[in-house]
Amino acid sequence: MEAPVISVPTIILWGQRDPALVRSAPDTIRDHYCPAAEVRRLQVTHWVPEEAPDDVAQAIRDMHERTR
Repeated sequence: MEAPVISVPTIILWGQRDPALVRSAPDTIRDHYCPAAEVRRLQVTHWVPEEAPDDVAQAIRDMHERTR
């Protein structure tokens, strides 16, 4: 069964230094499942909200502004 395409506004916040996940994964997610997604690569590990809370908050603010 093929996964559905996600059509809601999406920002993918990706920890570039995450040792558990492949660096190309956000591009694959966007290309195959969520073509309208914006990918933001951050210089953090797996724990994005804990390591980059200001970037997470800014992404939420940006999404709010775009979808008002």
